[in-house]
Amino acid sequence: MSQFPIRTPEGVVLEFHLAGIELRLMAFVLDMMIVFGVNILVGVFVLIGIFTFEFTGWLSAAYMAFFFLFRLLYFIVLEMRGRGQTPGKKVMGIRVVDSHGTPLTGSATFLRNVSRDVELFLPLVVVLAPEALLPGAPWWFMIFPLVWVVLLGVFPLFSPLNLRPGDIIAGTVVVMQPRLELRDDLFKTSAAPAFSLSAGQLEMYGIQELQLLEKILRDFPTPQTLQALAAKIATKLDIPEANWVDNPESFLKFIYAQLRAHHEQRILFGDRQLEKREGHYDRNSDA
Repeated sequence: MSQFPIRTPEGVVLEFHLAGIELRLMAFVLDMMIVFGVNILVGVFVLIGIFTFEFTGWLSAAYMAFFFLFRLLYFIVLEMRGRGQTPGKKVMGIRVVDSHGTPLTGSATFLRNVSRDVELFLPLVVVLAPEALLPGAPWWFMIFPLVWVVLLGVFPLFSPLNLRPGDIIAGTVVVMQPRLELRDDLFKTSAAPAFSLSAGQLEMYGIQELQLLEKILRDFPTPQTLQALAAKIATKLDIPEANWVDNPESFLKFIYAQLRAHHEQRILFGDRQLEKREGHYDRNSDA
């Protein structure tokens, strides 16, 4: 299984395992089964409306629009709210991540899923129902969209990272979901740090960095990763090396607990700081 390193904004390299093409295909099939299941259920009510009230024209058009929008929004919304996972991806243990280590954005999920219409669905409509788009087109014209579907379908086989064209456009990659091990001692430290963070230091990091720190402590607690991250944070917050070098994990858990308490307090008053501040902490700013 190939590995894909992602460097986070803090400079920490996380090693993910690339999702295999077969897992991605099975996840897509599962998701499409859900999509078609919902559309069949809605279609039953549409048929009842057509035969009962004879609303043939506008009801059929509304159903076609629903089928298109539901299929599109299903993938976009669930990947955004599910941290890169749809139900099919969750079952197969895979997820979409940003290839540059930043949080997955709405624009990225939109691009990678809208492009699927050009890659797959639109050419298939031309092949399976040519009269719907190109009335009177000759039979041999169907060869072009069919070749298009085949070429883009095998595209991931020749991509080193198993990427669809949509992944390339959106800057995303599909990886295996790291096993989440919730440890009881995540918020505990082996020894109380001999320092405290000032208000200025606490405001140097936002909620996104807090979430990243939690992910690293849970999913990637290797000595090398913890050492590198502790050094980065200590440098940014101007914390002496003696306070973290002997036990980077204890230091990071202390930082996490302090940041979490700080941001939870801010949220209570309707104040959300999502992103970190650029540059390094200046002690004179608290004076």
